[in-house]
Amino acid sequence: MDNPIRQIRPVVEALCTGTREEQEKALRENYTTDASFVHPFCRVPHFNNGDIPFFSWLNSRFLLLSIYRWYRMLSPEIEMKIYSTVLDEKTNQLYVQASQIFRIWFIPFYKADVKLVVVLSLAPHTTGANGSLVPCTITDDSSAVKNGEDDNNTSQAGEVSFADVVKYNTTDEDKIPNKGSTAPSKSETGSGPVVQRGDSGIRYLISQQEDMYQVNEFIKFVVPFGVGDSLWTMWQLISTSICVALATVFLPFAKLFDKQKRP
Repeated sequence: MDNPIRQIRPVVEALCTGTREEQEKALRENYTTDASFVHPFCRVPHFNNGDIPFFSWLNSRFLLLSIYRWYRMLSPEIEMKIYSTVLDEKTNQLYVQASQIFRIWFIPFYKADVKLVVVLSLAPHTTGANGSLVPCTITDDSSAVKNGEDDNNTSQAGEVSFADVVKYNTTDEDKIPNKGSTAPSKSETGSGPVVQRGDSGIRYLISQQEDMYQVNEFIKFVVPFGVGDSLWTMWQLISTSICVALATVFLPFAKLFDKQKRP
């Protein structure tokens, strides 16, 4: 992907609702061979071809493909919506706010309507001498460096943070921050050749995917029909009541805690 904010949507759609061929193509073209995956119910660690004895052909991307294929077999008709995408150029992380309706075909009336935020770690690549993609390091242009931009500056103009994940919608292209509008640091994580920020030859591959669910969301998968969500919501309200009661009871001793040294 040379523009992750706008190009992530078809990648997600191919993985979640596409055919086996579309799933394989989306992973091959947009994920590194050692991409990892973290989900409340499964995990794929980083490993590449040759890392596992006797299985030199195996890499973590293949396991990820198997997970997505089984995902489609369990729920042939998945409804997926993407509400917003935000790219944090300082950390090369893409945040995708989405929802999905997951139905298991052999369980009557089963439906899990869940919301999640997907955190994608992006690895910058460029075209090598042999025409293949190689990891690279992104550097700011010389004018940004002269103006005193450094790695410790965390409040630069135009920088996108995680808090903006609900602010920008992928359909409002004029509102999405431009790559060239920020200068997060002198260089970003990578290896190999050094490439100037904004270079048209930069490609971003996904090196890690983490699907983040609130407990009352992922519990819908295992305790459906609204039962799990309702039980957890009740527990949250009980927990809130306990906090209020204990804070009130121990209010006379609040000054003791105020005197504690801050870290």
